[in-house]
Amino acid sequence: MPLSDPWHRPWVLRELEKAAGNLTRIRSVVDVGAGFGSWEGFCKPWLGEECRWTAVEIWQPYCERFLLKYRYDTVLNEDARDLDPFPPADVVFFGDVLEHMPADDAVRVWGRAREASWRLVLGIPVADYPQGEAEGNPYEAHVSTWSTETVLASFAGIYAHRTNAVTGAFIAEGGT
Repeated sequence: MPLSDPWHRPWVLRELEKAAGNLTRIRSVVDVGAGFGSWEGFCKPWLGEECRWTAVEIWQPYCERFLLKYRYDTVLNEDARDLDPFPPADVVFFGDVLEHMPADDAVRVWGRAREASWRLVLGIPVADYPQGEAEGNPYEAHVSTWSTETVLASFAGIYAHRTNAVTGAFIAEGGT
């Protein structure tokens, strides 16, 4: 199972700190497509013990394999497209998830998350990055291809981004 590109993580943390003034002001996080929990593993120590983490993971075997119920305060074994309402949070992480759904669905999920959050973080391939099912998980297949330009044109609220040849990290303002 591929993991999100860790190259962007320190930059994302610095951007969130600039926006919040202090990382401990971030009190709630939703990690969409939690999988291995790489964003939780990286950010949790910096956000403090008061921060509440919610995992959204569509693939039940990942919930068990990666022990999500022991690492997150709440685990929603659901498709992000079906969340109604979208869980409110200070920050929503979309790490390695929106390319796994049709582009129209990704934009809709983004919009709903934006209405329910203060900031959004998107980690996504910004080059053709074919990927099929992995370890029996059909949701690992990439079904949409993005570039830096299409991400910026499609996902509202983005005010900062950083890319390399294959992946990008994007920060957006939410509606709350």
